[in-house]
This record gives sequence, structure tokens and C-alpha cells, in this order.
Amino acid sequence: MARCDWCGKNTYLPYKCRYCGGFFCEDCRLPPNHDCKNIEDWKTPPAISQTGRSEGMYRYAKTHWIQAKRSRRSGKLKKIAAFIFVFLIGVLAYNVFEDSNTGYLDKIQVFREVAKISHLGETETSPTPVSEDGTEVSPSTPVSEEKTQSKNQLGTGEEIINKTVNQVLNYLNEERKKRELPPVELMQTGIAQFRAEDMIQRDYFGHYDPEGFPPFHYYTKMGGIYAMEENCGYYRVIGGSTRYNEIPDKVVDSVRRMIYNDSLSDWGHRDSLLDPGNNFVDIGVSWDSDEMVLVIHMIKKHVEWINPPEVENMLFSAAGKIDRNVEFYGVLVYYHPPPSKEFTNRHSYELGDVVAGVIPSPYYYKDVETWRPVKWRQTDHEFDISFRIKPVKGEGFYTVVIFVKNKSGLKHPYDPERNDYWSILDYTVYVKTEE
Repeated sequence: MARCDWCGKNTYLPYKCRYCGGFFCEDCRLPPNHDCKNIEDWKTPPAISQTGRSEGMYRYAKTHWIQAKRSRRSGKLKKIAAFIFVFLIGVLAYNVFEDSNTGYLDKIQVFREVAKISHLGETETSPTPVSEDGTEVSPSTPVSEEKTQSKNQLGTGEEIINKTVNQVLNYLNEERKKRELPPVELMQTGIAQFRAEDMIQRDYFGHYDPEGFPPFHYYTKMGGIYAMEENCGYYRVIGGSTRYNEIPDKVVDSVRRMIYNDSLSDWGHRDSLLDPGNNFVDIGVSWDSDEMVLVIHMIKKHVEWINPPEVENMLFSAAGKIDRNVEFYGVLVYYHPPPSKEFTNRHSYELGDVVAGVIPSPYYYKDVETWRPVKWRQTDHEFDISFRIKPVKGEGFYTVVIFVKNKSGLKHPYDPERNDYWSILDYTVYVKTEE
């Protein structure tokens, strides 16, 4: 457990301030709350870039690198800190370079960008409801269901969801087009919709559910087989009730704020929604009498599975063909502590700490444990691998992340740390100790 650099409070997953580099608890995470020396940078919104393809748009200084041995302190408001891993260079069948002078590669940056900050809850004071005959109705006096349906609802629940999803998709692609980013396609897995409905039905809002289970646990459990980033928005009506015909516009407005007014989330929503590596999106929306919840899963789908990922008796296996605009790069395994109610108050989530890298002998990772595969066949654009997941940290969530190198020329309009390496799979196994 780490300590907050400002107040000294113990915290399992500290936030790292991108402006001063310190590590802080939930209460001190924002620059104003820890007297950040670079608070003026936080107050100034980044300018909109006019292109997503400009070569050399950013330079990434080595001083910003965080090695894997320090990964226990990872946890930015909007991203997991970068992890560097290095391994032996050789020829063999792995398409790496020969270098007899060193035992490992020069430092290479690898990033795991996960969606981060939940959009802060918003409230609206609704006008006093009026019945069809013009009589004012107090908030405590229910309007008949028949009258409410005729006045407010634009169709069935499914029709409202479909209209909302389409409007969000169109708006998101309009914003991406402004920055010369490719559009995202709709991937309706039902997972984002489940997450939105679960928040409404169980009366919570956040990435972690009331028991402390994280979103990547649900993504894998419900059949997700790519890399996913979760973004959440919330809207509440005070003194009235939800107007169903307003749901699509209110939800789109929430997305707009994620892109243009996201400083309290350290621009984590914006950076996820406008990530050029995210090429698909799953959208879920749910509501009740006075609340609406939006869940957007930004997805990186850059692999066609020959054998989809699976884990049987702790043996992970997967085989696939990778898109031509990326190249296979490496495999890391992350650990997140077991479910805890402490996590339910967090404004963000992360995969946790790197516990191992997977590579065949005689190659190895520096500063992080190396696990040897059972099978490892790999070229730039195809792989067939299997290895045993070792629960070295005991109970908790172990997530396999497969990374590729971005060769598309696409650049993130705001966050250079998302440019070079993309993840194509987040696959989580929950290891529970026997009672």
C-alpha cells in the first residue's frame, strides 16, 4: 500500500499527477488539492490540434519514463503510467534484431491506456410538471403513467436506446473528423448496455460496482476479446422526472463535455474518445425516473482471432492475425487487488501493477519477472501463444495485455503517450483464494 505524497493517507492504487509527478490519494488527486507546482498547466486547456497525422507532433522525453520496477506506484487520473520492458535481441523465429553486445534491448516504452475518470454527476432542476389540463402537479404528486408516456416518451425503451446510440456515434465521429482521425464503428456487444443498466438498477455510479469489481472483470466475463476503455457519464434531474424525449440530446451533451470540459478528469475521457487506436465503440444508456447513465466502451480491434483468447486451468492461449498497420510487440500481465468497497469511491480505474512479461528463452524482461510460454509462434502480423498464469500476488485480478507497435502513422491529437504502442487485448482472470 502506498502513501499519498500530500496528506500521507494510505491508498492501494494512488493517482499520479501528470503535471508534477507526485502520487496522491482520492481526495488529493487534482492539482488544486495538493498545491501542484504546475497548476497553471492544469488550468489551461490544450489547444485543438488540426491533424491526427502530423509526424513529429510531439517529442517524448526520457525523463518521463517510469520503469516497471516502479509500477507499484502507477495510476494517473487518466492513464496507467508507462512501463518499460526490455528483452534479448535475436533472430530465430521472432523477427527481432541480433545484437551480441547486450543481453537485452535498449529501453522501449510500452503504454497501457485505460479509460479513466467517470464523468462527474450533473444535476438539473426541472420545471414543475403540468398535467394535460394545465394544472400544476407537485413533484410528490404522481402523473399518471398514461399521461407521462403520451407527453414524454418518443417510443419504446429500445427505440430510445437506438436513437441515443446513433446520435452519440454520429457526434463522436464528427469530433474525430475535425481532428482528421478515422471514424469508429459500432460494436454492440451488450456489455456497455449491461453496465449502464446495472448502475441504474443497483443505484450506483462509477467504474467499480458496489462490491468493488472493476469494469475489465465484466468485459472479459461477458465475452469481450479486444482491448477496452470505459467512459461513464451521469445526469440527474432534481425536482422533476426524466423527460424521455430529451434523453438522446442530454446524453450527446454529456459526450460533448467529456471532450471540451474534462479538466476535472484530467482530460481522460477526451483522450480515450479521440484515441486513433480506438476503432470501435460500444454504447450503453439507461435511466429511471430522475437519472440517466451513459457508458461508452472505446475498443481497439486490430486482430482477427484464429483461436480466441481463453483460460483453462490457468493456461492462457490465443492465436490471431494482426492488422497490417500494426506489428506484434509483447505480452505483459497486470495484477489488481481483489474486490474491495474502498474502490467504489474512486474516480478512475486501472489494470494495476505489471507483475510479469511473457517471452521465450533465452530472452527476458528487465525489472519485471519473466514468464516462459508453453507455446510461442510469432511474426510481425500473426501469433499463436500460450502460457500459465501464476497467481504470484494471491487473490485478485490478473489481466493479460497483448501490445502491438503502431505503424499506421496516426497520432493522438493531444496525448503523445498513446502514439507508439497500442494494446489489442485485455483478458482478465479473477483468482479467488479458497475459504
